[in-house]
Amino acid sequence: MLTEIIEMSINCRVCDAICYKNNLLSYSNMPSSAQGFLTTEDLKFDAGSSLFIVQCKSCGLIQLDNAPVPYFKEVIRASSFSEEMKKFRLKQFKSWVKEFNLTNKKVLEVGCGKGEYLEILSTVGAEAHGIEYSIQSVDYCVNNNLSVSQGFLGDKHSDIENQKFDGFMCLSFMEHWPDPNKVLGELSKILNEGSIGLIEVPNFNMILEKGLYSEFISDHLMYFTKETLIFTLQLNGFEVLSCKSIWHNYILSAVVRKRIKTNLDFFENFKKKVKYDLDFFIKKFPEKGVAIWGAGHQALATISLTKIEKNIKYIVDSAVFKQGRYSPSSHIKIVSEDKLIEDPVDALIIMAGSYSDEIIKIMKSKYPLIEIAVLREFGLELFED
Repeated sequence: MLTEIIEMSINCRVCDAICYKNNLLSYSNMPSSAQGFLTTEDLKFDAGSSLFIVQCKSCGLIQLDNAPVPYFKEVIRASSFSEEMKKFRLKQFKSWVKEFNLTNKKVLEVGCGKGEYLEILSTVGAEAHGIEYSIQSVDYCVNNNLSVSQGFLGDKHSDIENQKFDGFMCLSFMEHWPDPNKVLGELSKILNEGSIGLIEVPNFNMILEKGLYSEFISDHLMYFTKETLIFTLQLNGFEVLSCKSIWHNYILSAVVRKRIKTNLDFFENFKKKVKYDLDFFIKKFPEKGVAIWGAGHQALATISLTKIEKNIKYIVDSAVFKQGRYSPSSHIKIVSEDKLIEDPVDALIIMAGSYSDEIIKIMKSKYPLIEIAVLREFGLELFED
């Protein structure tokens, strides 16, 4: 009997598109975690594990088709930093805080471990806060007078959910998350609009360039290039202000800003001005004494939004396929230019965008008795001979 082999596809952890069916790589007998150091008793139970490296067809993100390690919510750093790293972080944080005016502002480190970076952040003038899942690490921070809440942003975090932060840091932690969109979404909820962030992940561009095959590990579920990191951050509502490699090219460091919702209130004010100008112009002429030239989408929208249709006799448009039909919503008949001779009007409002100046020349040449006005970007422009 033949056995059918079915290749399964998984969905991307970031964009949810389908990943390629075939693994890019499959590693067997790998360490089950980067932190899973064994006792003598553990040795007889450890058989290693397999890693399955896949790629998203859509966004291109390299990722593992593996479950996260049990401690993925915790940040575990080396017990001490080298002097070189301390000097580097001090300079980096100081510059970041100064450039983005974060002195005395509330800055949250997402996954703060035992507060190694919080101490440096406080030193350079920010009001440093942290969130960390490991209770032991939180106790350590609190005992060292650091402001740290226990929790993980993908879960409930009642200690900080009612706070708002002006900035945040997340350093070499995002690559561990099985659901980065959920965590970044929860983070966004506790940030003020325009909050500045510093997000860092291992640099997969460098791993590719140098062929560092041994960089794959169960702890790291995602392997970001500059392109896929920017995509992930933008997808989750962050503007990427800069993204560069640092620390001997091992780290991708992105400065981001929580996207500010675009304010379109001035559109309403401009619409009111246009309506006032149109009403004022139309009232100068007898009932149904005004026509419009232009049946493009902007003209159709303007007619409907300003509610002037009851005072418009017809719409002139040179597009034959529009002639003899009616404008949607406002229900005004669309006619050819000949109608200006057959059934003349006292005034004409030109709403033809970039074609307006060409139509002005036609009107002045062929219909000098008809008063004209043109709807420009700044409002209604009158032409009086």
